[in-house]
Amino acid sequence: SQLKRIEDKILKLLFHSEGNILDDETLIETLNSSKVTSGEISRRLKEAELTEEQITTAREKYRPVAGRGSIMYFVVANLAEIDPMYQYSLKYFTQLFNNCIENSEQCADLQKRLQILLKRTTNTVYTNVSRGLFEQHKIVFSFMLCGEIMRSGKEISDAEWNFFLRGSAGVDNERAEKPDVPWLTRPVWNLCCDLESMLPAYR
Repeated sequence: SQLKRIEDKILKLLFHSEGNILDDETLIETLNSSKVTSGEISRRLKEAELTEEQITTAREKYRPVAGRGSIMYFVVANLAEIDPMYQYSLKYFTQLFNNCIENSEQCADLQKRLQILLKRTTNTVYTNVSRGLFEQHKIVFSFMLCGEIMRSGKEISDAEWNFFLRGSAGVDNERAEKPDVPWLTRPVWNLCCDLESMLPAYR
């Protein structure tokens, strides 16, 4: 660096200096130069620290968009479990996501801008990925994407999600008598009773 070169030069001049060092004009000029350079470097470092803080603050404001991107990528990556043919690289997804952000509508209001980005990125990813899916898998992809977005927003609790996936397997509760109606089967009635007993939202 520039400061290191000046320090090396000062040490060299001091080593070869003879007599009173205050009479060595080259050495004095070099010392003065090092003082100015050191002050300039300190100023630039403070500016860099301030800029970094500003960038960090701005980046945190857009964390919801980054979170949505992460959710969508892992949903897309999990499509390979449905059919090994569905392979989407991180590079492809990142390029698609970034292009969407760059080309989206601008807005000075942060909250409106966030909503624009969330809606645009979600629609873009869904549309582009769906083009490469078999028709019967598009609804599955829609459900996977919707489910993970709602879970991340706490609109679906872990208990509700687990009940949806596994039901009340292994739970042997006392249940009310099933109403005598032909369209309500015993398994469905048991499921309704278990929903009421296990999940507060259904009470």
